[in-house]
Amino acid sequence: MEEFRNEVIGTLQVSQELVTVTLRHGSIDVVVEGQGAALVRSHSSPCLPRWVKPGEGPSQLDRHLSGLCRPCLFFTRKADGCLRGDTCDHCHLCSAEQTRRKLNRAKAERRARRLAAQ
Repeated sequence: MEEFRNEVIGTLQVSQELVTVTLRHGSIDVVVEGQGAALVRSHSSPCLPRWVKPGEGPSQLDRHLSGLCRPCLFFTRKADGCLRGDTCDHCHLCSAEQTRRKLNRAKAERRARRLAAQ
């Protein structure tokens, strides 16, 4: 059986938040420390976030930190995580609580638009 070791892959300081990415027992842990700590552990096969080359637009981390990301429901709600891994266009950095808040906000906005159209 292959033995996995804990290895810090990278640390990034963005505004007042410190983002640490760690490979732990074959899964990817992303810890965002700052206004409140959040830990996200991948249950699916490990994959590193897709790092965008300069000129290709904002990275998933940039979108997440600015609040413009779209959470991956498979990653936060399924026991085996998101099977698309690195090819997924949705955010794997959002916690379950952040995902719930974003979904509730989007539902309220749709309801308000529907009521305004009547």
